[in-house]
Amino acid sequence: MLLFGRDLNAIKMYMKNEFKKSKSDKELFFKFESTDGRIDSIEIHTDTENCSEGWSIRPHQENPTKVSRSTIDEYGHMNPICFPQCRFTITATPGGNTNSELMHPVTFKGIISDNTMFNIVLSMDIINPSPKDSKEIFRKHYAALSDLLMIPENIAAIAKQVYSEQLISQETLQDCMTDARRPADRAHSLLNALRVTIDQPGVLANLIKILKKYEAFRSTAEEMEHDI
Repeated sequence: MLLFGRDLNAIKMYMKNEFKKSKSDKELFFKFESTDGRIDSIEIHTDTENCSEGWSIRPHQENPTKVSRSTIDEYGHMNPICFPQCRFTITATPGGNTNSELMHPVTFKGIISDNTMFNIVLSMDIINPSPKDSKEIFRKHYAALSDLLMIPENIAAIAKQVYSEQLISQETLQDCMTDARRPADRAHSLLNALRVTIDQPGVLANLIKILKKYEAFRSTAEEMEHDI
């Protein structure tokens, strides 16, 4: 995705807030060309017919895509600030003939800049990243979860939810709901039961989904999701 704006810091803040995993490594500084009194605009050209073997790229807008100076200015004065966007869908087809890396040029016209072309670069490792170890993710956030689960109303709510999703047994649920037990012991019962099965397919994702429903756990759940 390409973003256009007059304030680079505002763009970086927007990306940080809207796209938690995003990282910008290419910034294009430019001035608009003025041609015969016409409205200044930038044109983004993408050659969709010539991609690396096994890859395809599809702009979400007309190709070439035009973004005018007035549009960038108008979006920049919105509250909250917003930015014109140019989006692409990039697909890699698994197979022996598919190149391991895509390097696809995007060309800009209607501007004055040191650079009027840059490459979209993706590798198969980015498209299909190696899965993180669920047990390691669980271990990393164990202490934070334990602290939260020692609050009686928290352990009761989460235990009921994970039992409903068949992530723990009825015996574990009973251990978690017994008021006579120490809060630390109740939390340990739940976390220990989850630890045993956390690497089974879908368990970690399901747990994160449950945790995100509760404000007290949402921040930790989002960190766990980010680690996947």
